Amino acid sequence: MLQTNENPSNNKATMDCYAVFEGGGIKGIAFAGAITSATKNNIHFIGYGGASAGAVIAFLATIGYSGSEIKDAVKEINFENILEKSSNTNTKHITKTVDIIKNALSLKKESKISKGIVYSSIASIFLTSKLYTPIIDVLKKVNSKKGIHNTSGLKKELIKLFLKKNPEYSNPEEMTFSDHYRFTKIDLKILATDLETGSAIEFSVKKTPNEFLFDCLVASCSYPVFFEPSYIKNYTLVDGGLSCNLPTYLFHNTTDNKIPIYAFDLQLDSPPVNLNNKNLMHHISSLVHSSLDASNTIISQVVGGISVPIKVPKNIDTLKFSLGKEKIDDLYTSGYDSAELFFKDNILSKLTHKAKTKHDVAKILYGDLDFLLSLLINDIDNDDPDNEIKAWIYCNLNHEHGKILTFAKDSNKSIEPSDYKFSLDEYSNDCVETWNSGLSMLWGYDSVEQKTRICVSIKTSSLNPSNKDNGKQLAVLCISINNFYDSCYWLTRNSHAEKIDDVKKKFDIAEDTATILLRYAYIIRNAMLGNLVLFQSSIGERYDQKKNTQ
Repeated sequence: MLQTNENPSNNKATMDCYAVFEGGGIKGIAFAGAITSATKNNIHFIGYGGASAGAVIAFLATIGYSGSEIKDAVKEINFENILEKSSNTNTKHITKTVDIIKNALSLKKESKISKGIVYSSIASIFLTSKLYTPIIDVLKKVNSKKGIHNTSGLKKELIKLFLKKNPEYSNPEEMTFSDHYRFTKIDLKILATDLETGSAIEFSVKKTPNEFLFDCLVASCSYPVFFEPSYIKNYTLVDGGLSCNLPTYLFHNTTDNKIPIYAFDLQLDSPPVNLNNKNLMHHISSLVHSSLDASNTIISQVVGGISVPIKVPKNIDTLKFSLGKEKIDDLYTSGYDSAELFFKDNILSKLTHKAKTKHDVAKILYGDLDFLLSLLINDIDNDDPDNEIKAWIYCNLNHEHGKILTFAKDSNKSIEPSDYKFSLDEYSNDCVETWNSGLSMLWGYDSVEQKTRICVSIKTSSLNPSNKDNGKQLAVLCISINNFYDSCYWLTRNSHAEKIDDVKKKFDIAEDTATILLRYAYIIRNAMLGNLVLFQSSIGERYDQKKNTQ
């Protein structure tokens, strides 16, 4: 069985969300700290997505690694094994020589040594370093294979990490996305870039159930030139971050009952720089990173992702794999501290801390609609003092597979109605029947409680009973009254009742009652969907306002 992540340190209800991680090479270790912070703040991820290094972090989280375990696992990786030995020797030699030349140029700038002496020294370094052969070898490799290193070493290390957590799994190299989902019950979505078209290619259990997961994972990490491209289907694939570095849209259409998507975005922890003092290459690099950041921001705003800024030290290069344990700890701590700072001021996190039950969590997502039920009860009551009317709204929290639960309730009496949770295989329950059947409205009689009940289906689009294509189930509105059905003013006797044996068919819901219920169902639907939109927007506005004041 899969070993699961660490649980929150308290007994409060958790908020189920999706997590999407940005690409960023070795700096992606910071996401491990962010995961630890999210867990501490009662956020439970039910699906993960990412590009490049973000895809690796997402994968490790799905197979049972906690944030702290990811950090410890990275410390044990021998990154030399990821790179081809011959190519790595050549690139090391080139890098060492380039560093020497950089130091020589720096010395000239600081001590004002004559250009002739410095350039003569550089020429001497170049000739004596025997740099020509390594450069030619590297260029030949790039020309023939389109990259310096193949991805076999990276794939082996990822499989090792999987087996370390799940040693009983056989033939992991042949694990498909379908196999992964059956094993973890967690959704994983990986993004790679088609080199021929520049398009973003999604790999997931829904879109590519039979593709080998590890092949797709290394494809997402195939940084151009540094790694060879991967070839899957008819695609030539490279780093997923090139097409969309922070793919928050991956979970946008997962369900009509949307839940929060946290988008973890790497940002350099450094003050603004004066571009007038920088060279052309630095300016071009800044333009590229700015365009990626702008793209991430636009996509996050369009699909409603909650952007979580994760600060990382500026002095750590994306492709510098040989980090010491101290640097790894620094990245992890930076990610943890950044996430803690965000969750401290985040409205969703604040509300989640107050939630004690899943009913409270649902109320956070869909809004406090008790007042609407109070208005409904007032409109549907015939002012008989003996009437005891109760009303509830049921929803599904997506992850609660096969269950519906109340998040709003009210009564015309002083006694507050109870909260309920039903499995969708409880077919005798009228709320469950309404949810499963999609019927616009049905009534029933509870002989035990001696109450007449009416349930109304609330869907994501049209509430017109004649419209068969009216979206997915969003909620069920249920009302009850302490009247026997034969004398309940919510019902009318069918004109052919004497010829009908089925009691339910002998009575119809009264036209005025149905009209009131459908109107309120429409209002409730709009309120639920509107709360989701406003909820996401308010988070973005709060973050933007705070960022602009810094």
